[in-house]
Amino acid sequence: SRELIGMLFMRDLKAAYRQSYLGYIWILLPPLASTAAWYYMTSQKLINVGSTAIPYPAFVMIGQIIWGTFTAAFAAPQAGFNGGSAVFMKLKVPPEAFIANSVAKIIFDLLVKTVLIVAVFAIFWSQLTISWTILLVPFGLAIIALFGISLGLFMVPIGSLYSDIGRIVGIAMPFLMYTTPVIFPLAKGDGLAATLMSWNPLSPAIEVTRCWLTQGAADPNLVFNFLLLIPISFILGIVGLVILRIAMPHLVVRMGM
Repeated sequence: SRELIGMLFMRDLKAAYRQSYLGYIWILLPPLASTAAWYYMTSQKLINVGSTAIPYPAFVMIGQIIWGTFTAAFAAPQAGFNGGSAVFMKLKVPPEAFIANSVAKIIFDLLVKTVLIVAVFAIFWSQLTISWTILLVPFGLAIIALFGISLGLFMVPIGSLYSDIGRIVGIAMPFLMYTTPVIFPLAKGDGLAATLMSWNPLSPAIEVTRCWLTQGAADPNLVFNFLLLIPISFILGIVGLVILRIAMPHLVVRMGM
């Protein structure tokens, strides 16, 4: 399905911002706006997020980009399936091609967002550390994306039949973000926030990837917990694909009614 994936990607890429004046700049605006909002609230003492190892604007900007990779990867299977349902319900086309097309969009968006990362290093160059570990950042982002896609595959069968699932996920995602070190640094102690962050598998993923990018070194315990996502993601992904294949005939019947 490589040719089909390529055709779908180019079609969607050209159509996404065809009627937009700003075009691909819209990819950059969400993390920029979010970073500006949180920096304003912290600088005006409206909230207290505690101390961060790197300047707070850089902390939030990079955290938002990494978090956006997970959320986009999590939504990709469902978005690809819904976008191609009108085709593969009538033609013998694998639904995985449309899911792969959604994944390709994530990679493209990440490439565009490297502009923001370069800008962060240009502004805070004296307060950030450039090390060989920056080479590990694509590896970290790939693991996060794989984990998101694996979880998203489980949502496809039920999410395709009931729109309530998408609404529930939309409500839960902001809460999940606040239990990861995206906006706030890793909480310490025995409080509820520290407990939720310690049990959240995305916490070490985001923290380690950001450390690789901006500080050079990361906590070995966090790195170990992060690397555990690799076998977990592969297992979840394989099981999710098998479930999707088994459920596919039933989904076609139900969605075609």
